[in-house]
Amino acid sequence: MSYYAVLELSTQASPEDIRRAYRRLVLSTHPDRTPDPAQHRRYLAINEAYETLSDPARRAAYDAALARLQQPDPAPEAAFESHPDPAMRRRGFRRRPLSKAEAAARVQASYPAQYARYMPWARRVNWALLLCALLLLLDSQWNTKYVDQEVRRVTEHVVRGKGGTLDSYVRIETPDLNFRLDQNMLREGEMIDVECSALFKQARIIWPAGNADPDRRIFIDTFYDLLFLPATMAVVAAIGCWPPPGNRRIVDTAAMAITLGVIHLYLLLRS
Repeated sequence: MSYYAVLELSTQASPEDIRRAYRRLVLSTHPDRTPDPAQHRRYLAINEAYETLSDPARRAAYDAALARLQQPDPAPEAAFESHPDPAMRRRGFRRRPLSKAEAAARVQASYPAQYARYMPWARRVNWALLLCALLLLLDSQWNTKYVDQEVRRVTEHVVRGKGGTLDSYVRIETPDLNFRLDQNMLREGEMIDVECSALFKQARIIWPAGNADPDRRIFIDTFYDLLFLPATMAVVAAIGCWPPPGNRRIVDTAAMAITLGVIHLYLLLRS
């Protein structure tokens, strides 16, 4: 509600009209005259309106702002379509203007064409990542042993950031393996036996060479403990490979499978 409406006046009211309306309304709504909370709120609004409209400078600024609010929104600028002829584009010629609805419809119509363009590439990606996920699942269940491995090098690594130490680990190198431990439990020259995955050589259990005591075994955490990750990548990639073909489904699943593949690559390189 505008200040003029609060004082029950038109925008053409004179200063004298404003003073008379204020005196009339403030007497009827003053808290000493009525205990009604609604009339008290109206009394405050009347005083606020009078403070603005009784001052010529403040009234002029208020009238200008009120006029701007009452003006209709300007018509949206029409989108122009580029002319198909390069020579005409250089000379500044454009086709008829497009409305916002037409421009949005053209963008929406371009999506199927874009999905169709990337679908063949996305399908190959899905097949490749499905194969990788199946290999990871196979590797998680297929273990092999390396016996009499000499610990040739023990290297401690500390990763620091602005907030302090982010990560610390120990890198163990033997003639056939290179793996990571969270703590330094081995010495250089020590002989150990290692059980690891057959394909990607992810060390899973180590123990002193020739010692069958299960209490001496050290179990190593690997990303194969998170078996749902390769299983999820296999499911996502399989959905992208599943007939009948759907361009959008194939491209979207390829994007998701690539993200999971990057995570798996990082975990493989980290271990």
